[in-house]
Amino acid sequence: SNKPPVYVIENETFQIQGLYGEKIPIEEISEVSLKNSLPKIISRTNGSSLGSKKKGHFRLESLGKAKLFLDTTKPPFIYLKKNDTLIIFNCNESEETAELFHDLQLITN
Repeated sequence: SNKPPVYVIENETFQIQGLYGEKIPIEEISEVSLKNSLPKIISRTNGSSLGSKKKGHFRLESLGKAKLFLDTTKPPFIYLKKNDTLIIFNCNESEETAELFHDLQLITN
């Protein structure tokens, strides 16, 4: 589906709801950063790609495998590391993305 994912922080977990969603225990988040750019997407390994909207598993230049929930035309992007997994995501509006990043920083520090 083309619906943007819904992000929920509750009960010590960060949830990405929707297709290919994730439920991440906050204690497993090792790093959260906000970046204005994305590496080039080399291939889609298991996911959906509708124009600029990417969801699921992809392979990125220089970073290797990552799970994406994003619109490539709407920076910034939140990079979240969980153990060895990289998840990159954003919201529909850049202000929302910045706010979500702030919330994630608060709970992971």
